[in-house]
Parts: sequence; C-alpha cells; structure tokens
Amino acid sequence: MSTEPIHVLLVDDEQDLLDICGDSFEMEGFKVSPVLSGEKALDLLAKNDFDVVISDFMMPEMSGLEFLSQAQKLCAHKKFPVFIFSTGAVDVNESDVKLKGASAIIIKPFDIDELINLVKEELKKAQ
Repeated sequence: MSTEPIHVLLVDDEQDLLDICGDSFEMEGFKVSPVLSGEKALDLLAKNDFDVVISDFMMPEMSGLEFLSQAQKLCAHKKFPVFIFSTGAVDVNESDVKLKGASAIIIKPFDIDELINLVKEELKKAQ
C-alpha cells in the first residue's frame, strides 16, 4: 500500500474557498495544490499526477466543464474522481455533468467535512 498522501487539485477563482478547503484537506492528510484558474490547473495536470480534482463550475476565463473536457484529453491515460462546485443559482444538470466525467456536483455553500468524506468514498470505489 502506498504511503504517498492523496494529491488533490483544487480549482476555484475564490481565494478564501481555496484556503479553507486546502487547509481542511491538509488536516486530513491530503496533499493539496490550489489554483485560481482552469488554465493554471491544466498546467499542473500536465506536470503532476493527481488523485482527485475539485473544480468550480463558474470561473471567469474557463468554465468548470471546459476545464473538465480539456483535463480529460490531457490525462486520457489516467482516471481520477472529479467534483464540480456550483452555486444553487446556476442551472446545472447533474446527470449532464456526470456524463461529461464528473463524479458529483457539490452545491455551495457546502459542509467541508461532507466533501472530504465524499472524496474518500469516491476514492475507495476507484480502487
């Protein structure tokens, strides 16, 4: 069994959310790479291996679905759970998002402990 920490790529254009989620995941033993845009996240995906990707749906330069599509092309050799953040005000169809490769939609505001548990459950399924 690997002793490497689970590596999470966290993508959101809100620094406060990145800080809170990053700190919470790190307290649970995860390694976290937080970035403020889909473009920066794609750069990291090209150079690193991640076990989980969590991305915002609504970002200024690239939507979460655009990011997901490009990430899947870039990482076609590797499967990893992807979670998409969304506000309740955004019209997002969960089945459409899942068809595009996401594991789940996380509606903001959310409970960070529930998110961490959901990520852990998804990783167990992937083993």
